[in-house]
Amino acid sequence: MAAMSQVCIVTDSTVQFAKSHFPGRELVTILPLMVQFNGKVFSAEHLITLLDLPQSLPLRSQPLVQPPSRQKIEQVLHNLAQKYHEIVLILPSRHLHPTFDFAMQVLETIRPSAAVHIIDSQTTSIGLGELVQIAAKAAQENVPAIEIKRHVLGLIPRVYVLFCFRSLTYLQNTGQLEVSQAVVGELLGISPLYTLDSGKPIPLYKARSARNLVDIFHEFITEINDLRQLVLLQGYPPFLPEVRSLRERVQADFPEATCVEMSLSPVLGAMLGPHTLGAIGISGLE
Repeated sequence: MAAMSQVCIVTDSTVQFAKSHFPGRELVTILPLMVQFNGKVFSAEHLITLLDLPQSLPLRSQPLVQPPSRQKIEQVLHNLAQKYHEIVLILPSRHLHPTFDFAMQVLETIRPSAAVHIIDSQTTSIGLGELVQIAAKAAQENVPAIEIKRHVLGLIPRVYVLFCFRSLTYLQNTGQLEVSQAVVGELLGISPLYTLDSGKPIPLYKARSARNLVDIFHEFITEINDLRQLVLLQGYPPFLPEVRSLRERVQADFPEATCVEMSLSPVLGAMLGPHTLGAIGISGLE
């Protein structure tokens, strides 16, 4: 019988996995995020869908997605410390959601019996999921947590993200747009595109048309060296013609790369807006 791993991995429910089963999956714990919507609190994974989310939010509304409570973070760390010697937290970019900052505050005031290593992944969704999968596989192979952290930190620059937002009023909640900019942008049908630079959303372009949108995504993707995997994330309403055209062009340019399509998760839809298109490119991760 194999010895139990000394290391476990913790992330939060902004994570998405291209495959539901992967080596070390049993070592991964997901901190649950909740969505406050229409006066009620829902589990983002089970009780809402993208179709439940409005395309536009009321002015100066509060963020829909709530970080884990201090009590929940403490409870998860305490429970895991009973089973594992080391805990590696790999969390979404602190510029997109405050889970990382909340966890840091908790770690400043508690001393769990397990050693805790925390990482700002500087990404989210599939990008976060890929880093978690690599860490989980290493943990299953009994690699020490400090080496897992060092390896993951080295891989973060190999994850590339581009988002196009149509539900702009959601961006007021992440501090990317002023309320007036969001409202006017939605009225005019503006489609801003953002990348993540050290985890911080940076505006790149405004798409003028569907064809221009595909051209911008294609140019961004072709600049990724050693592209191994591309995930196209579709929100609702979907970007069916754009994604089909983009996929065909990428597959012609990168025949060796894996290109898959996935739905934007409800929790990300509640953060970024349901009408979002994303491309996450992975460059030679191991």
